[in-house]
Amino acid sequence: MTLYRPQDRGVRLNLSRHVEAGIRRLLARVDATVNRLYGWEGNPLYQSGTIAAALLLVVTVTGIYLLFYYRRGDPYDSIARITDQWWAGRWIRGLHRYASDAAVLAVLIHALRLYAQGRTWGPRALAWVSGVSLFLLLMICGWTGYVMIWDVQGQLLAQEGARLLDRLPIFAEPISRAFVSEKTIPSAFFFLNLFLHVALPIGLGLVLWVHVTRVARPVLLPPKRLAWAITLALTALALVRPVVMEPRADLAMVHAQATLDLFYSFWLPAAMALSPDVVWALTLLAWTIPALVPWWARPRAAARPAPSVVDERHCTGCEQCYLDCPYEAIAMLPRPDALEEMVARVDPSLCVSCGLCTGSCAPMRVGPPTRTGRDQLVRIKSFTSAEAPS
Repeated sequence: MTLYRPQDRGVRLNLSRHVEAGIRRLLARVDATVNRLYGWEGNPLYQSGTIAAALLLVVTVTGIYLLFYYRRGDPYDSIARITDQWWAGRWIRGLHRYASDAAVLAVLIHALRLYAQGRTWGPRALAWVSGVSLFLLLMICGWTGYVMIWDVQGQLLAQEGARLLDRLPIFAEPISRAFVSEKTIPSAFFFLNLFLHVALPIGLGLVLWVHVTRVARPVLLPPKRLAWAITLALTALALVRPVVMEPRADLAMVHAQATLDLFYSFWLPAAMALSPDVVWALTLLAWTIPALVPWWARPRAAARPAPSVVDERHCTGCEQCYLDCPYEAIAMLPRPDALEEMVARVDPSLCVSCGLCTGSCAPMRVGPPTRTGRDQLVRIKSFTSAEAPS
């Protein structure tokens, strides 16, 4: 299927247009390579969004198992006991970790593809903004998960998080005082962290519902073969390369050395070297710029594809375009004349001009202007006439 590629991006910089085109070319080459290996139906890059949802399901299931053995009064040792369970706990913890990392990668690929294809603005803006919020919630959930272990990486995340939160005028006492020594850490801290780690997935589910609410028939999971293949591959990775215990958190160490997670803790070294004000400013910028993509990436009005239209004189009221529209942009309404009982109407505010309704209409009178079935037949006849030998 040929995707609409806007040629004019309005206020965007010329550099941004070149970046988008470059990403699109790169993705096309990667897709072609993966298609040769697995076929287009098995290409995981096409299913990056549903793969992310499936990975979150894996994380949830494995997390429930780990929760049964976790003790907030003895976090580090309880995780160590889970890791010593060679028959289950060790590989389940590894699967939990690797699926969490893979979910971040899948979300980033999903967002990159949508941006490169120009599928971010108009009726799709809600899905994009909610997707950016989903990514933020996913990151916070990962941070709280690492703090639950209470190793050196969890310690650094907790201390840096406390330093940043202390800059906000929302707490009567500085949170960072809780990390003066090991004995002063209240049990309420681990309870709150555990509560956030368990409650945030509920928030993820709610935002995911908003993310797909504009889609008529959302597909949340990839094909079963692909889902099982990814799950088994991550399980094999957890068995071959199990997650090991990092050193226990030690608040007496001024400069703790930790192995940082590439997907969740990459920002720590830079953040620790900057002031809280700068970190908050960069954080706000890192969320605002992607969230505003639907507005600064949309083309000018003259370059936007027109929404679909219905030639009501030829509408038979069959409802096929209404059933096929993936964005619920077509409604069946009572017809004012006596030709048929119902007539299709397009809501321009919901139509993304995908052209799917073009193939739904037997009389070929539905679709974007100049792209209806009859328009395409005219082009085909013109092309074949020009190619025919004289």
